[in-house]
Amino acid sequence: MVLRMYSGPATACGAFTTGGTESILMAMKAYRDKGRAERGITEPNIVVCVTAHAAFDKAAQYFNLECRKARTTGPQEVDLVHVRSLIDANTVAIVGSACQYAHGTIDNIPKLSELALSYGVGLHVDCCLGGFLVPFMRAAGFELPHEYDFRVPGVTTISCDPHKYGFAPKGSSVLMFRTPELRHYMYTFVTEWTGGIYATPSILGSRPGGVVAATWAAMIHHGEAGYIETTRQIVGATRKIGAAIEAIDGLELMGRPDVCVVAWHGKPGSGINCYSLCDALKEIRGWDLATLQRPASVHLALTLPTSANADLFIADLKEAVAMVRADPVKYSGGTAGLYGTASKMPASFVEESAKVFLDVMTLAAEEESAPGAAAA
Repeated sequence: MVLRMYSGPATACGAFTTGGTESILMAMKAYRDKGRAERGITEPNIVVCVTAHAAFDKAAQYFNLECRKARTTGPQEVDLVHVRSLIDANTVAIVGSACQYAHGTIDNIPKLSELALSYGVGLHVDCCLGGFLVPFMRAAGFELPHEYDFRVPGVTTISCDPHKYGFAPKGSSVLMFRTPELRHYMYTFVTEWTGGIYATPSILGSRPGGVVAATWAAMIHHGEAGYIETTRQIVGATRKIGAAIEAIDGLELMGRPDVCVVAWHGKPGSGINCYSLCDALKEIRGWDLATLQRPASVHLALTLPTSANADLFIADLKEAVAMVRADPVKYSGGTAGLYGTASKMPASFVEESAKVFLDVMTLAAEEESAPGAAAA
């Protein structure tokens, strides 16, 4: 079903994974192994945009890849000239997003395809976020800035998450391949193990079947008509909020609200700190925005509930701007203070702080002493 959504050719195939991160990891493993087997590449690299999902960095760490970062153009779209300059004989794949997480922009996939075909490298399209919106946008009445699927000849893999706008349970993602030959490089085989022949398609050995069945059920329940309607609501609200932000004095869009994310910051010279707006919006009605960095900005990723409240959000955002302007000192701490401090810290300190955060997250509460047990 997902392959049909993405115009897969007769040769197209795929795999079910536990989420967008695993799909991205498996795609990058496939490209690494293909490069080693077919081109003798021992020091592989991938070229991604600075806005590409952090899972590509994770894949690079896991699979000993060099992750080269291309800059963006004005609308936070990948800079194609910079991508070209980063490709060399050890490049195994380049990456585009449709849409990217931070600012909601769809990269120019057709132009990336031209580069991929010219240099003989793979092209992965990350549709994890917009996976169940982008394929239905035209039917819902919206134009796309660029094509994104297997109709683009250089596209060789696509990742898509039903557990986002497909309304499937968490832990469901699909990784699609143009050919089964490329998919073979994702597999792991251990043929001489004493326990027998071991073969797995993705990272997991034991795989839960319930989430697969529930994902199928969600797609059958909503159907094409249901997804077209949710796309109409979500993309419509996203673009409505984007247009409203452009009209608010002191605010400036970051990127393009192509699909389901609208991002913005304070216009230079306006005196508005976007992180301060986060705290003001939370104070007004509990709005919870995602904080971005490099450059400083914030975003709202719209869901069906937020789409139904687009007008309310716009009114609250206008009120938050007035509150921050009226009392900038009040909102200079909190999120603004945290990110302002973090931006001045060396990366090594931030990494150490992240380790402490993850340690605390994984702490298990100590078991209570059994009744009658002596105190230590």
